[in-house]
Amino acid sequence: MRLLIADDHDLLREAIELLLQRWNPQVQVVHARSLPEALAKTAENPELDLILLDVAMPGMNQLAGLQAMKQHLPAVPVALITGGDGPGIAGAAFNAGAAGVIPKAISGKGLVAAIQLILSGERYIPDPRLLDPGHVNGIVHREVGTPESDMDKLTDREHGVLALLTSGVSNKEIARELEIEVVTVAVHLSRIYRKLGVVNRTQAVRKAMELGMALDLDPGTSTE
Repeated sequence: MRLLIADDHDLLREAIELLLQRWNPQVQVVHARSLPEALAKTAENPELDLILLDVAMPGMNQLAGLQAMKQHLPAVPVALITGGDGPGIAGAAFNAGAAGVIPKAISGKGLVAAIQLILSGERYIPDPRLLDPGHVNGIVHREVGTPESDMDKLTDREHGVLALLTSGVSNKEIARELEIEVVTVAVHLSRIYRKLGVVNRTQAVRKAMELGMALDLDPGTSTE
């Protein structure tokens, strides 16, 4: 898997690269410090799986940079990395074709989960409140209650299972981590899906992130 990370802060790019290589040692990262450099690097590396663009780096002009990259490589998902400007651009970014808006304050596990979601063909929305009500290019924003009431439906064990699910591990790995049977994991997931109003793993991960779940949650050692 090959990603392009474009940000004018070397430390941020290097930190993301190290994080992704811990997740998957086969990840290859192409670096750029500006939009012009990013566009040049895509010409040298056309077989990219994902592009991450810092919305505030030189040459971006906010969404103009996103649109330029989408025109250059329309088949490759492009996500924006944002500092404090996410609420101001999120809806417009999705309408312009962004595959995600990733805040720099996100946790490491949250970043990996967001990238996994994008690579699976979904869009990453850090918080549905960043979007205008209604449809945003196929994204339907529905009122689902407060994050607290939805997440409070889950037991401690279900929180632990969901936390591991958001980190991208399999049912077998969840069972091993929590020292329970795989069939018990399936039962917990069925209950989690029902309580969150979703039907599969991808929707559960997206819902957890939309509700602001702490993705580095310690799954704990509570009983089944």
